[in-house]
Amino acid sequence: MMKTAGTVGLLALFCAGTAFVLPACGQEAGAPEGPGRAEAVLRRLATCYRDAQSYRGRFTLATRITTTQAEQELEIVLELAWQRPNKLSAQVQAGVMPLEVRCDGQAYFVYVEVTNKFLERPAPESLADVFELEPLNSLLAGGLGPMVVGLFGQDPYAALTEGVERMEPVGAEQVAGTPAEHVRLHAARTRMDLWVDEAGRLLQARLDPWQAIARAKAANPELQEVTIELVHEPGTTDEAFPAETFAFRPPEDAERADDFQDLMAVELAGKLAPDFTLEGLAEGTVWRLSEHRGKVVLLDFWATWCGPCRAELPELQKVYEGLADEAFLMLAVNVGDQRAAAASFVEQEGLTMPVALDSDGLVAARYGASAIPHTVIIGRDGVVAEVHSGYRPGVGQAIRREIDALLKAE
Repeated sequence: MMKTAGTVGLLALFCAGTAFVLPACGQEAGAPEGPGRAEAVLRRLATCYRDAQSYRGRFTLATRITTTQAEQELEIVLELAWQRPNKLSAQVQAGVMPLEVRCDGQAYFVYVEVTNKFLERPAPESLADVFELEPLNSLLAGGLGPMVVGLFGQDPYAALTEGVERMEPVGAEQVAGTPAEHVRLHAARTRMDLWVDEAGRLLQARLDPWQAIARAKAANPELQEVTIELVHEPGTTDEAFPAETFAFRPPEDAERADDFQDLMAVELAGKLAPDFTLEGLAEGTVWRLSEHRGKVVLLDFWATWCGPCRAELPELQKVYEGLADEAFLMLAVNVGDQRAAAASFVEQEGLTMPVALDSDGLVAARYGASAIPHTVIIGRDGVVAEVHSGYRPGVGQAIRREIDALLKAE
């Protein structure tokens, strides 16, 4: 799966609060009743979570954008346990940077495995305030994320019905074999579908911003479908958790971060570049960084959907052409695209530099490429000399000067 050119703006739009389209559940017999039935289902849902003193469950939010060329998927998985008033344990898988979040009632901790750093802050007084801290507030800022947070607030019913103009009972259905009530909420520009079981637990949700989708399709002829799913695997409520559930114990070699930006930063400059083995875009080729020790190496992490990458690559192509006969390797590391899409892009743009495929993004994560383009220059000794994040016009000239300096010095 991949993002295609021109799709990045769409992805940002839909992640920020748009289309949730779930596979249709099997409709059972029985005619839907009036709006009072829908309200009763929502009240049952709100009561279930409002009155719970503790909770354990799993949320999966998956965003998919399909165009005429390819499909891209982004997924956030949240393993969650909490206990009122302010204790929380969350395992978050977002892309290739898993996070661990703990709040023991006294302190709030975030640990990032890729950077091996942790951040500590005083614990907020309420569970709702815990969700307002980084990284949960950013990860749950759009789409159905606010609804997830609203379930665990003081008034879940108000959170669910904010802006709703009409409620509609769809009827009894099955969700993964579990009986559920399906209700639909209509707002001015969106529709939201909820599936709630007999105990009041949310099983699935759909947010369909039909107006935004229609506008996006009109502006982007390549767009075919936007699908963002929320699947909730509810565990237990009112479980008696031991204190260790919310305790945080960092690895012995973990570093304490000063702030959230420091927490997420992979420090490369002056350190040995992480080795890797990646399949090349050219059939049958394999790229191993360790085999090129003794050369100056430039790694550029990019993707076909990334506008700044598209602006930077021609500049890097000129650098590559000017240094083709030197003890130098330039490797354009494509992050997440399918081989066919990357090959088509490279051919269309006339790029001749070698290309490697980082399909799962793990190498990009090890090199701190939380945003792309991300360019890393490695000296002959295998130590990272320079790092450039993002694009600015003329960056190719600056990179060429840095490479020339390393070639002459070594």
